[in-house]
Amino acid sequence: MKILICDYKEPMDRDLNLEINHIKKELPGSEIECYLYDGDKQQLFNKIKEVDALITAYLEVDEELLLHAPNLRMVSIEANGYNSVDLEAIQRHGVGLTCIEEYCTNEVADHTLTLALSVIRKINCYQNDMRVNKVYLFNNHQGLFHLEGKVWGIIGYGKIGRAVAKRAKAFGCKVIAYDPYLKEADVPLVELEELYQTSSIISLHTLLNEETYHMINKESLSLMKEKPVIINVGRGSLIDEIALIEALDNNIIYGAGLDVFENEESDVLAKSPFLERLDVVITPHIAFYSDESMEECARITAYNTIHYLKNEFDKIKRIVYKPN
Repeated sequence: MKILICDYKEPMDRDLNLEINHIKKELPGSEIECYLYDGDKQQLFNKIKEVDALITAYLEVDEELLLHAPNLRMVSIEANGYNSVDLEAIQRHGVGLTCIEEYCTNEVADHTLTLALSVIRKINCYQNDMRVNKVYLFNNHQGLFHLEGKVWGIIGYGKIGRAVAKRAKAFGCKVIAYDPYLKEADVPLVELEELYQTSSIISLHTLLNEETYHMINKESLSLMKEKPVIINVGRGSLIDEIALIEALDNNIIYGAGLDVFENEESDVLAKSPFLERLDVVITPHIAFYSDESMEECARITAYNTIHYLKNEFDKIKRIVYKPN
């Protein structure tokens, strides 16, 4: 059994033994190779041609790759989302696809609140006052507000959305949610237009697909009467970043907390217009991160792979696609 762990530099820059040890224990004699993909497609094709299973988080799994992987039985995605995978190509080639259903719910929910509070309390502004300008004044900035009684609109009311709701309610917020896949929930479900019009805080917890791509855009921003704080811990392309900057410049929204971006390559982020904005709190896609979540992520990914290769499909956390 040959298993390839392959990805770009950042997701590979960690202790891969977390996955390897689980696999070796359950699939003794299996051959496991770790390969840092640097953009050399031919080298990647050489690595994958005899592989039975591929473990990755962000590697593009498309028609071209699959044509060079005739033995590939399954792809195990080390994340909740799988938008880097061409689902139609996977199905054409009869390759199984699994992903992680849950491993960092509390971390992402905590980070959502952290970003929201940091924006509302203007932490960037006061940090800049003290660290850069050597100014120590409580009233140097205006517009701060408390959460008690404010409407928090949640887009995507899955496990993370519900965990955010629990925390927002603890601060006294009225929580509403938009989720077209739900008929009922423990908070009022509303249409997007109402959520945009009435929310003082809007947080995004939905998957990226054709329907949600740039769902925060010039048109939706124009509906936001309460000048809300916008928090994105989902996927960068949920937001049209140019439209967001225009909304910030025109005082249409209060501020933003962004953990994800449309392009997360280091050289692109180094030139991001968000870097210099005090009304935007940014973090480098870390909402999921803790020691516990990394161990859980590796464990679930490894066992998704193990169970699939052993045909123990009922034990897999989430199967996106399995050939008949």
